[in-house]
Amino acid sequence: MEAGRSHRISNFYPHCPLQQPVAAVTRYGSANVWKTFTDLFDYFPLTALVESEIFFLHGGLSPSVETLDNIRNFDRVQEVPHEGPMCDMLWSDPDDRCGWGISPRGAGYTFVQILSSIY
Repeated sequence: MEAGRSHRISNFYPHCPLQQPVAAVTRYGSANVWKTFTDLFDYFPLTALVESEIFFLHGGLSPSVETLDNIRNFDRVQEVPHEGPMCDMLWSDPDDRCGWGISPRGAGYTFVQILSSIY
């Protein structure tokens, strides 16, 4: 999953036809391909729960989220903020250290595997 501000500086934006406007207009009818994708990403779900047993998410857990109902109450139709539980769920990673830690990525947290059983 991508977020507009973050993928502008990561892998998606340099490959987008917007970087080559003439080719984008010829191929897609508009040079706004990148903007269209970023708007679409704002509607993607953050998580999925399969048969009430398997919890999927892009990144990892957030210390701010205690229940699945917390996630259900998110206002999802927005660009993912730079901080907070939505950001954490995209950028957090499992780690072998105890408890919660600061992520070396600069966003999200690291968390020990046992914390995933809380959900």
